[in-house]
Amino acid sequence: MTSVMKHTMEARGNVLVITLEGEFHKDAPDYFEGIENREPLLQPWTFRQFERIVFDLSKVRTMSSNGIGILIIVRRMAIKFGHNGPIPIIIAGSNKSVEKVLVNTQIASMFELFDTVEQALGVSQ
Repeated sequence: MTSVMKHTMEARGNVLVITLEGEFHKDAPDYFEGIENREPLLQPWTFRQFERIVFDLSKVRTMSSNGIGILIIVRRMAIKFGHNGPIPIIIAGSNKSVEKVLVNTQIASMFELFDTVEQALGVSQ
């Protein structure tokens, strides 16, 4: 059975909010392959304007280690295109199951974690 995956990207001032929805498992690498070339907000000339990136994972039901690809892709871009060092990346709204995957894959420490997008957006820059 194919995982149901959706994403949206929205610029909120100088913050990029990436919302993921569904179940991110074995089909996730195919879903995200080349996303940096398909999404206008991930184009280098646009991406450079962002001072923070927030991943809204509140609608992600489950995620396996295969599903973390988008987090890694955007993190690499944040390092490459950050003005004064890497652009901070925040994960908001993840459930315990997703947090466990982040810890088990040893990438949790690469991100700040917040309960809600609103809290993440309120972080002082």
